[in-house]
Amino acid sequence: MLFDFEPFLSKIDPFQKYEFQTLTGGLVNLTVRATKVSPSGGIFPKQNTLILKYAPPFVAVLGESAPFSQDRQLIEALPELLYHGAEKHVLVLEDLGSLVTLYQYFAAIPDEKAGFSEAGLDANQILGSRIGEFFAELHSPTTRDIMRTATSGKLENPVTKDLILQAAVMPIQEHLTQFEIPNAQILFRRVLEDYQRVNIPEERCFVLGDFTPGAVLLAASGGGTQSMGVIDWEFSSEGRGPNGDMAQFLAVMHLLLMAAPPGSQRHNALDSFIQGVCSAYQTHSSRRLEQQDLLILSKSDTAQTEHRTKSQNLQVLRSALILHGREMINNAVEQEWQDSPHKERSVLIREMVQKGTWYLEMAGNSVDEMLGPANLKELIQGDGGVILSLFGAGN
Repeated sequence: MLFDFEPFLSKIDPFQKYEFQTLTGGLVNLTVRATKVSPSGGIFPKQNTLILKYAPPFVAVLGESAPFSQDRQLIEALPELLYHGAEKHVLVLEDLGSLVTLYQYFAAIPDEKAGFSEAGLDANQILGSRIGEFFAELHSPTTRDIMRTATSGKLENPVTKDLILQAAVMPIQEHLTQFEIPNAQILFRRVLEDYQRVNIPEERCFVLGDFTPGAVLLAASGGGTQSMGVIDWEFSSEGRGPNGDMAQFLAVMHLLLMAAPPGSQRHNALDSFIQGVCSAYQTHSSRRLEQQDLLILSKSDTAQTEHRTKSQNLQVLRSALILHGREMINNAVEQEWQDSPHKERSVLIREMVQKGTWYLEMAGNSVDEMLGPANLKELIQGDGGVILSLFGAGN
């Protein structure tokens, strides 16, 4: 642990003893749950457990060489802020209780090939639909305009772009080389160029900025209508929506789907959830592409608004393929995957990297190359209704 929370909490609450549990965190913060040994008294009398977040003026796991604005501490609205230890850069937050992350939620579903009720599938599709609708609204022009009006200054940190470049973009070159991927340098350049390009005005929207399954908390049960919330808004800013938040999130969900035994309860639940996310997102989103659009738009020279808008959507689609592939590769290599009865860990990871690479290849060097007849046919067949479905162009 890069920060010792026990001395900090002992100093501000000296007459209470706590036990500490490290929680899943990210690059920027370190987070623990502190549980009272004797649940009474102290300066937090109403809380039996606390969440402590170490949020220094730099990326916690990288150190002072990677500065990161502490303005993010000013926008911690959920959970409730109970105490701010400014000198030690620690936030003491209410514990939202027995909520689980999406990682934990799906891990609790058996990977056996037993029957899975239709109600269970519906519940997971409902959960996915709620997330898809929420992010479609978050990424809408209306939300972007509200945020521009409501904020007195920019929420994004100028260091963030370089941080993501170093932590998520540059490692792709090594990963592709490590797995002996053909044309590794060409594919890496494709990833780098898409990340470094200037956002076109039509794709700019308000985003979470680091959307992973760990950013969603929900009750472990409830038939799809249980309490659920999105946390970790440190990277929220104006950015990319379907080709940012959604492609990143779906990359991890795609890997979880690949890791689950086909036909198992967990696999079916994940598949239903992903369908719910994608279907609801495209239903409530202003971006939509039919499959016939993919076939004809790149050949059109017309300047009509409809065609121009759809052409811009094609650029966003290509960008989404690239980011989805990038994050599949990163998470395949960097996350802890286990052996399973249906596949060894090393085989699974290689297949994950190869699938991420496939998305980079399908993006082509341009929209025209992406829409080439043979490439487009393979893309529609091989995507499985994940990225294309965000735009309404899935199977």
